[in-house]
Amino acid sequence: MPLSLHSFDLSVIIPVYNRGENLRRCLASLEKALPAPIEIIVVADGEGYGLCRIAEVFNVRLLKIEGPGGPARARNMGAEIARGEIFLFLDSDVSIYDRNSLLSQRDERGQGLAESS
Repeated sequence: MPLSLHSFDLSVIIPVYNRGENLRRCLASLEKALPAPIEIIVVADGEGYGLCRIAEVFNVRLLKIEGPGGPARARNMGAEIARGEIFLFLDSDVSIYDRNSLLSQRDERGQGLAESS
C-alpha cells in the first residue's frame, strides 16, 4: 500500500551553530512545505545569538544546549523531544524550493529536491 503524504506526523529537526541567516532562509522555505510538519525544532548547538528572535518570528521550538557538541548531538537531543512519527533532519543551510517537494518529488537519481547554500 503506498504511503500517503498526509498519513503521518512529521517533525523537522535543525541543528544550528552560528548560522542565523541560513536558518532564516531554511525556515522561510519550510513555511511553504507540504505536508506541513507538526513541529519544527531548532537546536542551538552551543550558541544562541539571534536564534531566539528567529525562533519567535517563525514560531518554532528552540532548544539551547551548552557548549558545542556537533550536529549529531544536536540532532539526537532534538529527536528526544520531538513528537512526530517521522523525523526529518535538515541542516540550517538547506532550503526546500518546491512547495510539493518535501517528500514527494525526486530527481532522476531518486534524491529529494533541496538546495544548500
